Amino acid sequence: MLCLFAPQAAQAQSASAEARVTVVRPLTLVKIDDMDFGAIAIGNSGGGQVTLNPATSECSTASSMGLQGQCRAASFAGYGAWLMRVRISVPQRDIVLEGPGDDIIVDALTLNTSPDLWTYRTRNRTASGLILTTDGVFEFRLGGRLNVAGDQAPGRYSGEVVVNIEYQ
Repeated sequence: MLCLFAPQAAQAQSASAEARVTVVRPLTLVKIDDMDFGAIAIGNSGGGQVTLNPATSECSTASSMGLQGQCRAASFAGYGAWLMRVRISVPQRDIVLEGPGDDIIVDALTLNTSPDLWTYRTRNRTASGLILTTDGVFEFRLGGRLNVAGDQAPGRYSGEVVVNIEYQ
């Protein structure tokens, strides 16, 4: 038996990746990532709540809603000095997400400052802490609880959250 193998034609393949960097100046605050709850599928039993953990960027729900896509806590970077005191505050009001249907509310906003900040006081959506990184650059994350109605209209909903920081 005679077997002949013909060489395969050369094929070129390519792939791309995103490259990015966050530049922080002294005594500033920069957004790194937006808060994202992914995609939510509302079942026949209605809506419910989705909680976004800022420490892990994981979403969880106690209802029958389906969660798809990647959840991500909002993240921010600041730049001070080692052991400098900072006070981070999030809005005293809930976040309102607007879209094609009734507004969706994000409440129970929660900050996660580990491991870059040592938080010694948390009160009324404000965290006070010390910068633990020797170069003074730090990150923190923000999560919350999304409240979805059972008859929520499908579509993309978005809103804005403003985070303030005081270097002391």
